[in-house]
Amino acid sequence: MFLTLHQGEVIGCAGLNRDTDQPERAENALTAVRRDWRGRGIASHLKRRTLHWAVANGVREVYTWTQVGNQSMRQLNEHLGYVTRQIGITVSRPLPL
Repeated sequence: MFLTLHQGEVIGCAGLNRDTDQPERAENALTAVRRDWRGRGIASHLKRRTLHWAVANGVREVYTWTQVGNQSMRQLNEHLGYVTRQIGITVSRPLPL
């Protein structure tokens, strides 16, 4: 996990989780930037930092999950070379049935 701090406060984070069954793969598990700090390149810097760490530590593939409504992160992922390989669909129903 990498953090971006401003005056001692966390304003952004990004992290990787290695796959336990394939340690050369890792999930970009979380990238988040505090709402009042968005649009300043912090997420881009954090994601690039995680990718550099991955290369230096033997990770050959990094994957991530991004919601359809999060267009900014989807654009950043595409800019960094991520490609869409799968699309998930969530189906839900209120309980009780």
